[in-house]
Amino acid sequence: MLGKHESTICRELKRGRAEYLKSDLNTMWKYCAEYAQRDAEEKGSAKRPELKLGYDWALVERMTHLVRDEEYSPNAIIAEFNNNGWPSEKTLYNYIQAGYMGELTEKNLLYGGKQHKPKGVPRPSGRSSMCSRGSLGR
Repeated sequence: MLGKHESTICRELKRGRAEYLKSDLNTMWKYCAEYAQRDAEEKGSAKRPELKLGYDWALVERMTHLVRDEEYSPNAIIAEFNNNGWPSEKTLYNYIQAGYMGELTEKNLLYGGKQHKPKGVPRPSGRSSMCSRGSLGR
């Protein structure tokens, strides 16, 4: 009827079950959507993976200093720390974009978070030139 599996509806009813006190001081169980939503959000927030930097705020401050004041790139930071505990440069970029690196933002990066493409390098194309095609039907 609702387009959901029976177990999903039962789980939702169980999650939103709240005890109410009636005027005659008896209690009754009733479904409360706000209670169910709050419970779902609390349980969902615990599902995030552990940060790879491990909430080491001294390390975050040191990295912020290197990028902002010393103009290091995330790749240079990984090299500076000899990749100890850091899986990749991409993870560091992701943490900067997500706001996990304290005051460090993409604006602090050398190109403002935009990818830099070298100029003067021709792009490879899938087409061949007219000269290399040979004769046309001859």
